[in-house]
This record gives sequence, structure tokens and C-alpha cells, in this order.
Amino acid sequence: MTDTAPQDPAPAPAPEPAPQAICFAIYQTSDGAIHQTGHCQSLDQCTSIVPPGYAIVECEPGVSGYTHRVLNGDVVAYDSAASMALMRGAPAEGYTWDPATGVWADSRTLDHAKAQAIARLLAARDALEFSPFVVAGLTYDADDQAQRRIAGAVQLAVMSGMASQPFSIDWTLADHSTVTLDGPAMMAVGIALGQSVQAAFERYRTAAAAVAAATTPAQADAIVM
Repeated sequence: MTDTAPQDPAPAPAPEPAPQAICFAIYQTSDGAIHQTGHCQSLDQCTSIVPPGYAIVECEPGVSGYTHRVLNGDVVAYDSAASMALMRGAPAEGYTWDPATGVWADSRTLDHAKAQAIARLLAARDALEFSPFVVAGLTYDADDQAQRRIAGAVQLAVMSGMASQPFSIDWTLADHSTVTLDGPAMMAVGIALGQSVQAAFERYRTAAAAVAAATTPAQADAIVM
């Protein structure tokens, strides 16, 4: 009997190489804006996630909706200014991104722009109404609590005058220093506060009338108090 050397088992077949993933971009067919990017083995595998009104295209790694758009089926890069504008976001409510021009386009109606302008003017009016004001070179707070305190002190000064009683009050100013006010000085502060508030409302009414007369969104945007 002759010894035979054990034979090595037949080598296993080499595994099939894994298909290389490709990058894809899903874009809106109406304007070419890219809304989603990702990876898949083939575009056919990804068609199920493409919503109506959109299409899919192969793209290079690193493509995003902030840097590229699709033009005639090709992925093209925005210039740096357009890319930065897109990343900063819309300048205001009612603006939509226009991939063709690389700018935020004003898509607001005139009524929408006027409503935004009025809201902005109301906020500015409120800020003025409660802003510090100056009497005889001294600056007084005018926030809601300060206005209530001034109204109360003025009432007390008037009542003291009607009763022929002396009136004096130490008042804390906006810079946290203190001044002593007699009756006439206290009433002068109250009058100045009323004038300051009235001026804020008059400026608002003038600006609001200008908004009402505006004929374009840009005109409404330009109106300030």
C-alpha cells in the first residue's frame, strides 16, 4: 500500500465585488432646486422615494441643495454669493428661493407686505412708547412699571396741591441717580411722559398711512417711523 499525500480542498470561488454606491440628488423638476441627496447602489433602487413633481439624478459626492442645482438634467454649482445667500435663508417671510437667478425672490402679495410693515411699525411704536425720556436735562425711565409710578406720583402731587399741602419725592432716574422733585416738577415729568407717548403714536399713525398708500411690497418695506 502506498501512502498518498492529502490533497488541499478546492479553493472557494472569489466573492463577487460589492457594487459601488453612487451619489444621487432628488430635485424639483419645476426649478431644479435640490431637496435631498444620498447614496444607493443604482438610481433604479431609489426611484420609489422620489415624490411627484421631483426627479432623481446621479451626482458627485459633496453636492447639496446649498451648493448646487439641476439645470437641464445636469448638476451645476451655484456661485459663492448665491450659495451664501441660500445658506443664510430667506430675508423675510414670503420670499422663495429662485435657483435660476440664485437669489431670494419676493413672492409676497401687496397685502402680505403691508401686514408685515404694520407689524414692524407697531413693534417700533411700542419701543418708542416705553423708551426713556428727558425732562430738564434728566433722563427718566418709561417702561410699564415706571409709567404707573409716574402716574401715581403725579396724582399725589395734584392732590397735595389741592389740599395746600407740601409735596416732595425722591425719584430714581434712568442712570440710577436720585433727584428730589416738588409738586410742579413731578407734574412736569408726567406731562413730558404723556407728550413722549403721544409723539410715538403720532409717528406710528403717519407711517401707517404711508403703508396704506404703498403700491408695491418694496414701498411698504421702505417705510419707517
